Amino acid sequence: DSKVNIPKKVNRAVIVGTQIDPGKVHEKEDGTVVRTLWGEIAWQLGRKEGYKIVAESDKNGTSPGEALKTLFKKYSPCLVMIDEWVA
Repeated sequence: DSKVNIPKKVNRAVIVGTQIDPGKVHEKEDGTVVRTLWGEIAWQLGRKEGYKIVAESDKNGTSPGEALKTLFKKYSPCLVMIDEWVA
């Protein structure tokens, strides 16, 4: 008899590549301005605080590198679902 521990809260981010225009900035209801998929994932996981972790990379359009690892650790457990990534 083995038990499975189910977390009470799982942070989630859902990205559909065809729904995000990479040439546009997206202002969220809290005033956060998101420019990249990384910024969108960070904002969905942790809102303004999550976005701050990848903000520099989001503004520069560069890979967040270790910041992404920091984001996932801070908001674990988390689930990120991505469709149409290549788009």
